[in-house]
Amino acid sequence: MTLDLFLSVDTDAPIVSGCPGSASYPVPCGTQSRSVTWIEPTAFDNSGDNPLFQDLINLDKTSFNVVDTIPPVISGCPLSATYTVPLGTPRRIVSWLEPAATDDCGVMPTSLQSHSPGDSFVNLLNLHILYNCRICYKIIAEIEIKKNLYFLVLSVDTDAPIVSGCPGSASYPVPCGTQSRSVTWIEPTAFDNSGRQPTISRSHQPGQNFPVATTPVTYIFTDSSGNEAQCSFTITVNVVDTIPPVISGCPQAATYTVPLGTPRRIVSWLEPAATDDCGVIPTSLQSHSPGDSFVVGVTQVTYIFSDSSGNDEFCSFGITVLSVDSDAPIVSGCPNSDSYPVPSGTQSRSVTWIEPTAFDNSVHNPLLQDLINLDKTSLLVELQ
Repeated sequence: MTLDLFLSVDTDAPIVSGCPGSASYPVPCGTQSRSVTWIEPTAFDNSGDNPLFQDLINLDKTSFNVVDTIPPVISGCPLSATYTVPLGTPRRIVSWLEPAATDDCGVMPTSLQSHSPGDSFVNLLNLHILYNCRICYKIIAEIEIKKNLYFLVLSVDTDAPIVSGCPGSASYPVPCGTQSRSVTWIEPTAFDNSGRQPTISRSHQPGQNFPVATTPVTYIFTDSSGNEAQCSFTITVNVVDTIPPVISGCPQAATYTVPLGTPRRIVSWLEPAATDDCGVIPTSLQSHSPGDSFVVGVTQVTYIFSDSSGNDEFCSFGITVLSVDSDAPIVSGCPNSDSYPVPSGTQSRSVTWIEPTAFDNSVHNPLLQDLINLDKTSLLVELQ
C-alpha cells in the first residue's frame, strides 16, 4: 500500500516592516561602548504565525563610530607684546616661542599660522594709525578652533635732542669789595629728530647777577618722548686786584758827608708804609734798612710793596755819602814879612824870596786856590 504524504513547506521569509535605518552615535575618545535605543521592527509571515526572534538575525545591524567633538588643547600661546624701533625705522623682526597643541584622541593636531617667528613687522606709527597686527594660529583636528595673538610694533624716539652752542665755562673779574657781577652769554639751542622743538629749562638766565664764587649753569632740553640732553657750564666771579699798593712816606734822596779818608757812614731814615684797596697789608722787600752802613758814593735804596694779587709798587731814593776835606793844607817855608828900600821916585822894585811849600791831607798837591790862605809877603814902599 502506497501512502502518499504531502507536506506544506514555507519557503517565504517573513515580511519585515519598520526596520530602523543605520545610525551613528558619537562617543568621546577612549570610550568603548554606548547605550543605544530604537523602535523595534515587526514582521508578518504567510504561515500566519508570528515569526520567531531568531528570524531577525538577518536584519542589518545598527553601526557605531567614535566622533571627536573636543577641540585640541593649546599650550604656550604667547602673550601680546610691544616692541620698539628707533624713530624713522619702518620695520622690525620679531620672534617668539611657538605654541603647541595636543588632542584627546592621541593624534597630533596639524597647524596653520599667519606669521612665523623671525617675520618682519611694519612700524605702525609711521602710518599715523594705531592698530593691531594680528597673528592667527589655527589648530586643525576633526573640528577647528583658533587662538589669536597680537603684536604691536611702535615707533619710539630713544634719541636725546642734539644741543648746539653750549657755552664754555668762563671767569669774570671784579674789583676788591665787589660782591657780585652781571654776566651774559648766548643761550644754547637744541634740535630733535622728531621734528618738534624740545622744551627747555634753565637754572640761570643771561644777565643775572652772579656772586663771587663758581656757579654751575645747567640747561635741560626735553623732547616729546621724554629724552633729555643737558648743557652745563660754570660761571666764576672772582676778585681780581689790578691796583698796586699805595705807598706813603717814601723818603727823599739825601746826601751825607764823612771826613776825608773815612770810607763809610751809617745812615738812618723813616721807612715808608703801604696800604692796599683789598684791605690786606702788603708785604715788603727792601734793598737796605735804616742803620745800614753806606760807602762813599751814591747808593740806591729800593722798597718793593706787593699785595696778595701780586701787584707791586716801588719806592726808591738815593743815599749819597761824600768825603769832605775840611782841613786846610799845611804850609811850610813861608817867608817872613820884610821891607825893601827904593830911591825916591821909584815906583817898584824887584824882590825875590824862597817860595813856601804846602802839604794837604788829600794826598794831592794843593791847587793854586789852596794857596790863597798863605800869608802873603808884604811889599813896603818907603818914600824917602
